[in-house]
Amino acid sequence: MNKAAFALGLTGLAVGALPFLALAGVLPTAPRAPQDAPGWFGILFGVAFLFAGIMALLRSFGGCDAAGNLLETAPRLVKACNDGFGLLIVIALATMFSWVAFGPGVRHFTVSAGWFSGPAGAVGDGIGRVMFGLGALLGWGMAGAMALYIARRWRRGG
Repeated sequence: MNKAAFALGLTGLAVGALPFLALAGVLPTAPRAPQDAPGWFGILFGVAFLFAGIMALLRSFGGCDAAGNLLETAPRLVKACNDGFGLLIVIALATMFSWVAFGPGVRHFTVSAGWFSGPAGAVGDGIGRVMFGLGALLGWGMAGAMALYIARRWRRGG
């Protein structure tokens, strides 16, 4: 068993559980304000971390090297779960970036790069949305490329 992957998996599960515990009323939450992100946004965040935690746990038990990379000799089910959860994480992140870029409502962005842009300051709604839109396009492109790669690899025999 890879202890580092196991610890990372437990951490991912713990972070991913937070939105679900808040939704269930176990953790205290502030009252929702009209400008807050919708509830499904937090659920997607939690799902991404839960899947990452599950992936790390599967790797810790299913066969990974010291760096945490899945071995060729890992069981087929572990490989399938790793591929599926990985793809779903990328889709969840792309969905969140898409909502920030294209969803309704006003956004407030700030930027601070110290040496590059000087002091922190507000950035226009449009600039922030464009940057998140570029991130969304990159995320959806990654999801498509990843799905294609997984399909081709599984067609060759996994």
